[in-house]
Amino acid sequence: MLGSLLLSCLFAQAPAATTTSSQDVARVAVTPADAAEQIDAIIAATLADEGIDPAPIADDDTLLRRLSLDLAGTLPDAADAARFGLDDSPQRVGRVVASLLDDPGYGEKWARYWAATIFSRQTNTRPTLEQRRGLTNWLATELNAGTTWDAIASDLLTATGETVAEPRTAFIFAHAGEVEEFTGEVSRVFMGIQMSCAQCHDHPFDRWTRDEFHELAAFFPRVQIRPSRDGVRLSFTVQSLVRGRERPTPDQLFAFADRNRDDLLDEQELMTGRLRQVGGYLLRRADANNDKKISREEVANAPNPMQTGQGAMEHRMSNLIDPTEEGEIKQPRLFTTGAGLPPNASDLERRFAAAAFITSTENVWFARSVVNRYWAELMGEGFYVPVDDLGPDRQPALPEVVDLLSEGFVASGYDLRWLLATITQTEAYRREGRADAVETGLAGAEGQVPTRLRGDQVFDALASALAINEDELARRRQSPRAPTEREYVGELFGGDPSVATRDEAATISQALFLMNTEAIESLIDGDRRTVVGEVLQRHRSNADALEELYFRTLGRAPDAEEQQQMLRYIRRARSRTEGFEDVTWSLLNSAEFLSRK
Repeated sequence: MLGSLLLSCLFAQAPAATTTSSQDVARVAVTPADAAEQIDAIIAATLADEGIDPAPIADDDTLLRRLSLDLAGTLPDAADAARFGLDDSPQRVGRVVASLLDDPGYGEKWARYWAATIFSRQTNTRPTLEQRRGLTNWLATELNAGTTWDAIASDLLTATGETVAEPRTAFIFAHAGEVEEFTGEVSRVFMGIQMSCAQCHDHPFDRWTRDEFHELAAFFPRVQIRPSRDGVRLSFTVQSLVRGRERPTPDQLFAFADRNRDDLLDEQELMTGRLRQVGGYLLRRADANNDKKISREEVANAPNPMQTGQGAMEHRMSNLIDPTEEGEIKQPRLFTTGAGLPPNASDLERRFAAAAFITSTENVWFARSVVNRYWAELMGEGFYVPVDDLGPDRQPALPEVVDLLSEGFVASGYDLRWLLATITQTEAYRREGRADAVETGLAGAEGQVPTRLRGDQVFDALASALAINEDELARRRQSPRAPTEREYVGELFGGDPSVATRDEAATISQALFLMNTEAIESLIDGDRRTVVGEVLQRHRSNADALEELYFRTLGRAPDAEEQQQMLRYIRRARSRTEGFEDVTWSLLNSAEFLSRK
């Protein structure tokens, strides 16, 4: 932790609003149920003005499956469905929501969402499997503990240490500590604003300038990734660059390198050992008379290297007309609020300031970006499209709802559970899917926008349907460096949460995985201790067995027509076991299984 002196110095530079804590604002938050009611009133008025009839409320089975997948990454069983169906109180959805948000699956599901958000755009080509797993586990712990989003974001921006032992470093490691890459992702992930193109020119569609991009980058130049090897294991450490690593003064350089004491440094003296990098630069840039020797005066007059990225003490914005010139040193400033720091702040001072400024209540984009992401995940379409392209020059759908949710999220102290509970208790969330809902531009308010499950959700659905035990799979795994089954499925079915699933085409490999994979076939083998085998032993009635398998795979009972067709097929199969294996296979390969409707 930073000392009190450092903190007082740091926040003296920030506007007063940046010191507002989660606890200070939590007292004025409205309840999720009240906020949901206000949202529904706004949506009802908007639909009436547009002359749009909303979709009807979804049936209980559809709603319960949707809630379970969205909040905890699970599927309900028949007992869950029965309890939900028998509960006729107005608070029944709120009770299910509260129960799911208290389940450990909540933190695990949303930890994977945020880890995918970060690592799907990684620019670091070095090993990241351990770092991604570590980040996911850390996020799950924090989310289940109720840690607020501003605290999580601050930890990710200010972390130091060995990347496996200290998982919070994963965000920095995902971009190798490279300043420009990291800067663009900080803006995209934590504010939903695409700033990367402003690295080279003013933004073509928004008001943001090249200067503003590099002022944001100036918060991060003194962070670096250092590799080390412990036996056979390659390790990486995120650390701060300190002033002791700057170029030495002329007196320091000559005391160390002037071996013959002639008050000149020749090529042999300069290009030896640790001086090689500095020496080569001085010979290229400081040798004013081209005599292949460097005097004290030439060292003193040498321009500072135009160094950016790792190893730079300051961030310089390059001269696009003459890239060989040293760039202009930029001072840290947040483009959305103007909050900044004076020159010469240390790495941790800069990164803690960046975290404070970004998560400040003065920076409205911090809250709006999360509100937009969560609405898009829960409704199938965000207020802003894409979900990571917000800004004052973008007009969102349902602006009053965006304002209400954002202000409520801030007032809750950036409580992610509050945000999820609010959205899932709206009438809008409970509506049936409507295939043409995306065309109205109302962010799914008149009916859910049907979506395909993301890769991680596909594995959740398979695990729930087939009773896949991840702990048991981990014990059997021969190498901890091999991808897990979840990681394999996640990669196969895609999982960048910043891309709408309708923009990701289904592939032949995905179809073949569910249709022909030996692992799937073994998990539905009715002659073994599988879900199918246990269901058949438990139920002598084919109708009862069919209903349980439907609940496990689709979260609902079969309708009358489906029941008739499936039972007829089972009776005609070569054996009862083979008939139910085929039925289970067909359900796993159905569009409904791979969809969230």
